[in-house]
Amino acid sequence: MKTIKKVSESYIGDTPIATEINSSSTNDEVAGAKAVYDYGETLGKSEYSTTEQVVGTWTNGKPLYEIVKTGTVPTVTTDGTAVQSAFDIVTDKVDFAFIVSSFVAQSGNGSIWTMPYYNNDMRYVKSQVYYNGSQQSKRLQVTSSGTVYNGTTYYIVVRYTKTADTATRTLNANLQMNTGSLLDTGDRTELNELDGETLEKAQNVEETKQEEIKQETELEELTKANNETSGDTIEEKEVEA
Repeated sequence: MKTIKKVSESYIGDTPIATEINSSSTNDEVAGAKAVYDYGETLGKSEYSTTEQVVGTWTNGKPLYEIVKTGTVPTVTTDGTAVQSAFDIVTDKVDFAFIVSSFVAQSGNGSIWTMPYYNNDMRYVKSQVYYNGSQQSKRLQVTSSGTVYNGTTYYIVVRYTKTADTATRTLNANLQMNTGSLLDTGDRTELNELDGETLEKAQNVEETKQEEIKQETELEELTKANNETSGDTIEEKEVEA
């Protein structure tokens, strides 16, 4: 049988996904292969796993993990009424997470919907990361408001760092105490996520600020001393008079 195009060597877990498209491929195989190929090209990698794997290092020096979360989109009874499904990314506590890509696959006609997807104003399906206060951890949530998505399967490629891991890039104690002098209140970046170049700039800003404070203090002391001297001279002239 003649192969039309080889698109990927990708996996979901241990299962290879439509590595070849040929004249006998079903709509599902074609759509699935294209989706995996597109995402693989975008991310620069061709192997995904439902098992946690380390894929790099985040800006604060913590290990960066990746996992593919998959499941059935929550069932909607009435179009326009949103139904949510929330779940852990992993069992460990997660302090930072972001979705790299997410889509919904329909088993019937092979349709692939990249989330968030809006069929119309009333019917949508989307995924998001949210913080759970009681668990003190980031989690995932899939929301659907359309019956058209019932029975479809979601795939979420998510990357994250763990609370238990140690950040290796931090500022010194003096700079940490002076956060307000380095960053605007409305745009408060975590100090331990600053890269080397930004850190150097921050240190220069802090040193300049400390030097200005020192100069202002010296000027105030000098002014005070001059005022006291002037006062003594006036008092002496009044006595002489």
